[in-house]
Formats: sequence, C-alpha cells, structure tokens
Amino acid sequence: MNRLIVLTLTVAAGCTSEPAREIQPLGPARGLTPKSLAANASYTNELERLDTRIAAVNAQLVHLPTSTSRHSRLSSLYLSRSKLTGRYEDIDAAGNAVRIAFEVSPKGTGPFIARAAWHATMTRFSEALADLERAQSGAAMSAERKASIASLRGNALYNLGRNAEARRALEESIRLDRTPWALSRLALLSWKTGDFEIAEKLYDEAESGYHGREAEPRAWFHLIRGLMDLERNRLTDAIEHYQDAESAMPGWWLVREHIAEAKLRLGDAKAAAELYAEVVEDAPKAELLAAYGDALAANGQPKEATLWRKKAKRQRESDAARWPTLSHSH
Repeated sequence: MNRLIVLTLTVAAGCTSEPAREIQPLGPARGLTPKSLAANASYTNELERLDTRIAAVNAQLVHLPTSTSRHSRLSSLYLSRSKLTGRYEDIDAAGNAVRIAFEVSPKGTGPFIARAAWHATMTRFSEALADLERAQSGAAMSAERKASIASLRGNALYNLGRNAEARRALEESIRLDRTPWALSRLALLSWKTGDFEIAEKLYDEAESGYHGREAEPRAWFHLIRGLMDLERNRLTDAIEHYQDAESAMPGWWLVREHIAEAKLRLGDAKAAAELYAEVVEDAPKAELLAAYGDALAANGQPKEATLWRKKAKRQRESDAARWPTLSHSH
C-alpha cells in the first residue's frame, strides 16, 4: 500500500492525475465531451489516449528539439502513464524527458515543478522540496500557482514525516485554491494521523469537485477509500469501494490487485488466486508475482506457489539490476 500511495499521490495527486498547473490537462479526442469520455472510460482507452498524446509531443520535438515546455510536457505525460501502468520504464522516460528539458533551458532556469514531481515519484522528497523552492522564486506568481506549489510541498513534507508543516502547507493551498488534489493530500494526512472521519469528508469533497476528462482520478477516489477501509479491517466495505473503482475505469489491474488482496484476507483464496492470475498478466511486477504465490499457497497449491515466488525473486533481481534506483525507491 505504501508503494501505491507514494506513486500516485506524488506524481500528481490525490487520486492521481492532477490536470492543473504542474501537469497540464489532457484534452479529449476530437468530437468527445467529458461526459462521453466517462461513458467510454476503460483502462485500455485511458492508456491509448495517453499514448496518442505522448506520440504527438514526440512528433513536435522532432521539429522543436530545444522546446523546454514540450520536454516538460512529455515528462508529465510519462508520469501520468506510470500511474496507470506501474512500469519503471515510464518513470525512467519521465526522468529522461525532464533532464533534457533542463539541458535545453537557459542556465539557472527550467521546469522545476515538473522535476519536483519526478523527484517525488522517485521518493526523493528533499530534492522535490528544493525544486519547489526554486519554482516559487523570482517573478510574481498567480494564486493558483502558489496553491499548486504549496500542495506539492505539503505532499513532500508529509512523506518526510514533517506533518505539522505539511498540514500548514496544504491548508494554505486550499485557502488559495480549493482543488481536489490539495483536498486529497490533506485527506491522506488526516487518515495517516488517525482522523478517518475528516479524511472521508475531504475525499468526498475532492471527488465531488472533480470534473475532469480522465477516468483514473474517479477510480482512484473509490480505490483510496477502499484502502482506508482495508486498514480498519472493513473488508466488505473495502471490496465495495474497489468495485466502484472498477466501474469508474474498467480493467485497471491496480483495482483488481486490491480486490484480490481483500478476498484473500476474507479467506477466499480461490477467488484471490484467480484475480492475481489476471493481474500478473497485465502487470508482472515482483510484488504481484509474490502475492500470486501467496494466494496459491493459501489455496492449497504449494508447488505452483513456489514457482511464482521464484518468478518474483527473478523479477526483483532483474529490476534491481536494470533500474537500481527505481526498484529501491518503490
């Protein structure tokens, strides 16, 4: 659960895709409205739309290779993709794009907010704070930009264990601009400091205030509340929230992973194993391969469990060799 929360909330926010300021909105495909997009939402469709936008920016960069804004945009798009896929390749691509953005920028300048988002995804929260300080220096800023930076600062401070400072930053962000993302970050802080009732109210408000095109935040609002239920051992309630998340964006492996986890804790090892078998097809991550092995063991299949646990070990070693920083961070 910690990996999930860090990955999603630090890349763009509560839920996950923050389509404002630090990560620009993804426009709808031609002829589609937010309502029609929601009606046709699925994990596959969301991923296809992101890939279309990534391809478009890459095509622009062929003719404008020194465009800081486009390299920054590409980094943000890859971070959005990583939230859907959980793939290290996407995080790596985001880091490469933001590195190039700074290389083509005048000395001392660059997309500091975009780099802060990438640092946060890498769980480099001190580096994220340093970039956010740079982002707010210099020219006068709008209230919205100040709010966005304060929200990101609050998230980084929370992850550094500086809860009082985090709360002040998030409350300042909400005072300036009451976005779903700042509300969600304050909800997380409230949850993790034991105030579940306040957290639930904040998540409710954040969800009601989201009117974006992307389906992933809608799914996340339900998923995160399921995680809160799971932490309080309210397993049936958790599954209900997860099913709502599945309805909001069908096919997302991350939702099915958590349904499987709850099923296993309820003692339904057979259902859990069946779900994990689907999940590892979409996301063959080491921790999921291991979880599948655990479900198989609980279902009375020790030989199969051993096989998948060995696969998990090999995957973990492969990830550590190929992406040592990434695999350590997550």
